[in-house]
Amino acid sequence: MNNYIATGRVATTPKFGTTQNGTSKLTFTFIAGSRIKEGENYLSFSVQAVIYGKPAETLYDTLSKGSPLSLAGDLGTRSYEDENGEKKYFTFLLVDKYDYGESLEMALMRKNKNQKALNEEEQNFPPVGRDMDDYINE
Repeated sequence: MNNYIATGRVATTPKFGTTQNGTSKLTFTFIAGSRIKEGENYLSFSVQAVIYGKPAETLYDTLSKGSPLSLAGDLGTRSYEDENGEKKYFTFLLVDKYDYGESLEMALMRKNKNQKALNEEEQNFPPVGRDMDDYINE
């Protein structure tokens, strides 16, 4: 039996979807510090977190990149062959417990702020076919 428990942050924008049988699924990269030192710096641990069911739906509504979070669950490793036939390994954390590292209000504010920044970023690209100098001089 393995049990991984860590406090860290959501490192990527959470992705929500469903499995083939319709179960909700949430995935994101989770990063946590460690006590392992390399030179003067401490190493960090990054893992793909996977959450299923109602917890996936709840977390999707509140989590965003940068959200502090404590997670507990089982570490798993799957193998696959890449396009060159080489065997590769994929490690993931199957989350069964979580705890927010901030209040619900702060989590929602962070999510709204991140979503607003994404929307503004999408709108800041110059229209296709226009010269960049024309766009800058507006």
